[in-house]
Amino acid sequence: MIIQRTDPRFWDVRVVERRIRRGELTRGELEAHLDTLPDVAELSTISKPLEEPDDRARERRAARSAKPSFVATRMPLMRADDIIDDDDDDDDDDDDDEMLADDDGDGDDVEDEDDE
Repeated sequence: MIIQRTDPRFWDVRVVERRIRRGELTRGELEAHLDTLPDVAELSTISKPLEEPDDRARERRAARSAKPSFVATRMPLMRADDIIDDDDDDDDDDDDDEMLADDDGDGDDVEDEDDE
């Protein structure tokens, strides 16, 4: 979506410098546009803070302890028996695959004549 020069977003002060760098706008065109804007200074108001800053001392919170909120624990060492052998795991997967391939569930891969 391309913004046209008639759109107020084209003249947004946050992007006007970028438009000048890209060549979409010249400084002369910007000055001409600013000269066409109405003077609204008489519509401005003076802003006042609602109340004076608070000069009284504020209570400080008690300092928190520097102890960590977690407790580090040691993990038990694994024994050689606890480690899963990849070969055994692969064999188990092969067995599972063979059982899934067996359609009639009798443990053999051959279809029986009475199964048909």
